[in-house]
Amino acid sequence: DIFVLSYFSLALCHCHLYCIFFLSAMGTRRSERKATTDSPALCPATDSARGSMNVEDLKLYLVEAMASPDVVTGLFKLLKPSIERFVLEVDANMSARMKSLEQEVKARDTEIKRLNSKVEELEEKIDDQEQYSRRTSVRIAGIPEDDGEDPHNKVMSLFSQFDYKPQINRIHRVGSKNQQGGPRQIICQFTTYPDKYKTMVLKKQIRSTNPNVYINEDLTRSRSALSFAARKLKREGKILDTWTADGRIVIKDKDSKIHYITRRSKLIW
Repeated sequence: DIFVLSYFSLALCHCHLYCIFFLSAMGTRRSERKATTDSPALCPATDSARGSMNVEDLKLYLVEAMASPDVVTGLFKLLKPSIERFVLEVDANMSARMKSLEQEVKARDTEIKRLNSKVEELEEKIDDQEQYSRRTSVRIAGIPEDDGEDPHNKVMSLFSQFDYKPQINRIHRVGSKNQQGGPRQIICQFTTYPDKYKTMVLKKQIRSTNPNVYINEDLTRSRSALSFAARKLKREGKILDTWTADGRIVIKDKDSKIHYITRRSKLIW
């Protein structure tokens, strides 16, 4: 980190200046000792013959200096203001950096929420379009399935019981065959919406004489899951009734108020 490097550079400069001051003082002391004892100096800092101090001399001076409590105390006093300034600068810079990161995280969270909202909006539009493409279709469950059958004839035979002859555009079974031998559902797409609407009106009469036959709107996967959740609420006694109408989930609450639901977020009972 640039602040750590700056701190140590400053500390080294202070140490260097203090050592120069100390070595000069030690040189004077050694010279005085040499004059009084006529013995060679351990660290001849003022040796005019060599004119400079070698590495070994410097090591001896530093070792002797650091062994002195006065030197250590003086060095600490010298460096203390720099250390305190350094700590304050680091704290200020860290606080500023943390504030900047918090703002970045907050801005990113806001953007993520916006994008999630946009994705949900697009998914809802796609689901609306898919459901609209199914507005003339119904799913019929419970009609027995035979090998080589013609689903069209079976469905028309069911409707003929009520003197009802709708115009069917396409009709076929969906899904894989049930291993227990149960019949697959039939998707029936009518040519016009009025025929689909009349079929949904007649489904209760059809069920009264064919108790194993169920007719429901052809819902998208998301709305089918929503309808299942609504039926669960009814079983739990949280609502009075539920059904579907034109791809919307209809709920009658305990106050007999009608609610049209197309989003899971609206299913709050």
